[in-house]
Amino acid sequence: FVEYGLKKDELSPDIFNNWDKEIKEYVDVLNNKRREYANKFLNTDEILPWDEGYIRSQISPSLNATVDMSNFYNVIRDFFVNFGIDIDEYNITYDIFPRKNKSEWGYNFPIETRKDSRILANVKNRYNEYGVLLHETGHGVHSFLQDPEETILNRGISGIITEGIANLFGSFLYDELFYKNFFDNSVEEEFKEIQEYEKLSYLRFIGNIFFDHELYRNNIENLDDIYKIYFKTYENLFGDKAYEEAPPFGYRIHYTTHPIYMHNYFMGDVTCEMLRKVFCNKYGANSISEKPKEFGEFLIKDVIEPSGLYKYEELFKRISGEEFSLKWYF
Repeated sequence: FVEYGLKKDELSPDIFNNWDKEIKEYVDVLNNKRREYANKFLNTDEILPWDEGYIRSQISPSLNATVDMSNFYNVIRDFFVNFGIDIDEYNITYDIFPRKNKSEWGYNFPIETRKDSRILANVKNRYNEYGVLLHETGHGVHSFLQDPEETILNRGISGIITEGIANLFGSFLYDELFYKNFFDNSVEEEFKEIQEYEKLSYLRFIGNIFFDHELYRNNIENLDDIYKIYFKTYENLFGDKAYEEAPPFGYRIHYTTHPIYMHNYFMGDVTCEMLRKVFCNKYGANSISEKPKEFGEFLIKDVIEPSGLYKYEELFKRISGEEFSLKWYF
C-alpha cells in the first residue's frame, strides 16, 4: 500500500531511503536545542509530545496574542495584493468561525477550478490562527491560477507542490510583510527565534511520515503493536526513549483520512525552501518580501503553470537544477 501511495503520487519508491542519514547531523542539533528549552521552561531534560504547545507559547507569547478576526478578509486580501494577486477577483468562500460539531482542522475545497473554492476552518481570536488562513488561502489562490480547460494536467499537479505553495504563504506569519498589521518591530527577535525552532523541530514530522508507512508494513493485531511501532520509529530517527504514557498519535487524523499523504507537507516545505533560495539567487534579493510582486510572477510562471506537465521530482530538478534532496531544507 505504501508503494502504491508513492506510485500514485509519481514518486520514486526509494525516495525516503536515505532520509534518516541526511537528517542525522541536524538531529543532534535538534535534540540539544530541545534539551535547552526543556531545562529552561520545564526544569527537566526532555520535551514530551504534550509539552510542545507550552514550549512554543513560552518562546513566542505573541503567537497567542488576542486579535480581532472580524476583519480577517481585508487583512488576507491586502497581504496577497503584495504578490500581484487580488483575491477579490476570485470566488473564494470562507467559513472560519467556530460552531457546534465543527472540525478543528482547516481545509480548502476547490469545488470547480477557477470558479468556486471554499475554505473551512475553526479559528479563535488569536494571532497564530492567521497561519491557517494564509495556508488555506494559498491553496485557494492556487486553484484559481490553474487553467480550467486543462483537466488532465490539473489532476497531475503533485500534492507536494500544492502543499509547498500553501506552506510558503503560511510561513509569512513571522514576516514583517504580514505581522506589521498587528505588531511593531518589538516582536522581530521573538518571531525569529520561534521560526528557527519550528524549522528545526519540524524534522520530527518525518517521524509521522515513517510511522504512517510502518503501520502498513507491520502486522498489527492490537493497540500495543501500534505503540511499539511508534516508539521504535522515533527511537531509530531521534533517539527517543519509550515512556509509560500512551503516545498521542491519534490526534493526527491523517493516519485514517489521508494515509500515505503526510510526506506532501514536509516535502512541500523542502520545496518551499528551494523556491525561496532559487528566487532570491535569481532576483538578487535577501528575502521574498523584498520583491513580493516579482515572486508572485515567478511562482506563477516557473512553478504553477508547468506543474501539471512534470512529475514532482522532474519539476523540482527543472526549477532548482538539482535532484530532490533534504539539503534544500537547511
